[in-house]
Amino acid sequence: MKNTFATKPEPATRMVAQFLDAGLQAAWVAGDEVHGGNPKLRTAREERGTGCYLPAPVPLTVLVRVAGSTWRVEEFFQSGKGLAARDEHQVRRDTSWSRWVTLVVRPVHDTAHRLGCCAETPPRKRS
Repeated sequence: MKNTFATKPEPATRMVAQFLDAGLQAAWVAGDEVHGGNPKLRTAREERGTGCYLPAPVPLTVLVRVAGSTWRVEEFFQSGKGLAARDEHQVRRDTSWSRWVTLVVRPVHDTAHRLGCCAETPPRKRS
């Protein structure tokens, strides 16, 4: 497994593109100033028909709910980085990191879904 550096908008661009290319739809995408000011992310959304402006009218309650949910997402990411030993230091070998991730990420993922922090995903087919 090779880790490469990426700024926040780069994985966001890939995720939005994969989501929209899979045939799913979004009328608009919420993001902070880092995401909103990124020309590649903006182009990826616009090429796929998802605007960078809010459609009118969007009720204020929806905007408040979306803005408030960013705190839960950021807390989830921060706790995941801490549990994966990637916040304070890098581990010396990917083997030990992979073992740690195997033990930690799935329970964190399951907990986030139980708390409603993530959108529901269909169950994976077992082979």
